[in-house]
Amino acid sequence: MMNETALSKTPSVLGNWALLLAQVIDSYEVNSELIFFNAGIDLRALKNPISRVPAELMSRIWQQAVTQSQDPYISLRMAKLCQPSTFGAWGMRMAVSRHIYEALQHGAQYSHFISDATQCIIEENYSAVAYRVNTHEPLKSANSTPAIEAGITCLFNLLQALKNGPLAAKAVHFQHSFSGSVTPYEDFFGCRVYFSSYCNKLEFHKKDILEEQPFSDPQLASSLGEWVEQHIASLNVNSATTCVQEYIMQDLVYGEVDLLTVAKKMSLSPRLLQRKLKDEGTCYSHMLNNCRLKLAKKLIDHNQRPLSEVAKTLGFSEHSNFTRWFKRSTGTTPRNFRHNIIEGQISRNVTLSAVAVQSS
Repeated sequence: MMNETALSKTPSVLGNWALLLAQVIDSYEVNSELIFFNAGIDLRALKNPISRVPAELMSRIWQQAVTQSQDPYISLRMAKLCQPSTFGAWGMRMAVSRHIYEALQHGAQYSHFISDATQCIIEENYSAVAYRVNTHEPLKSANSTPAIEAGITCLFNLLQALKNGPLAAKAVHFQHSFSGSVTPYEDFFGCRVYFSSYCNKLEFHKKDILEEQPFSDPQLASSLGEWVEQHIASLNVNSATTCVQEYIMQDLVYGEVDLLTVAKKMSLSPRLLQRKLKDEGTCYSHMLNNCRLKLAKKLIDHNQRPLSEVAKTLGFSEHSNFTRWFKRSTGTTPRNFRHNIIEGQISRNVTLSAVAVQSS
């Protein structure tokens, strides 16, 4: 049955993902409600925006969807129906990202909001960026390959909507085999698509995804990101990731927060804590960097605080080191980030004033 238990207990996927699949199934004139009912899921109960479905049940439903639709390209049809609003705050956060690179970072960081049966990571070098999907049980089974495929095609479609112009990937890799023509996939992604590959990943040329997008909104992006974090935390209150994040954010302004200190507060050995974080798809250094970046954005947003003081608060002895770190993490400098926030606030105030004048 559909359940809303903690993410750390039973691997699950967001209810809206299941509703999107139901919409796809119906488009083939197949009864989606019956397929879900036979799997023990009431589609009407998934209208709750925080509902979740066990990943194992979704794997069975995916297999039925492929069998009854008789369409080997069902993931491509699903991608065309996918919209940012499908995934609530997660999807809308991507839609207001500064550029595709930032959207990919957000998508990977909070991918467990959509499914905690996968671990999504960013791999990059000087010229390319890849979004890689690693699967946990039960998504390692052959029955789950359509779900992995659909996740990557839907992600690409969301990024395509964000891009101010045509978007093409560098390469796409799927671990599962495929005996049909790959042409529809290559037409969709605009690049070579490899099946029976060593991993599942969507790869881009870095230069293609760093272009600033016209509808980005840093302040709204920050608010939506906080909502996603709070929602995940509410579902996963006992996770090591949630506890570590709380300890880091509590102590970061007082200086460097090392692994040993946090492990002691949690009554764990550093090795055991690292293992727990690895099981949850992250590591301490990655979390520390994310928390420092989150605090940096909050401090920069406070326009009265000099940037040199922000750098010192975050533990940077030199302002130039802080600038380089922030630009490497976000793609822009602290000064430009603050400028964009101020410009966005002015723009919104002008719009509200115009609306008020028209109303009067």
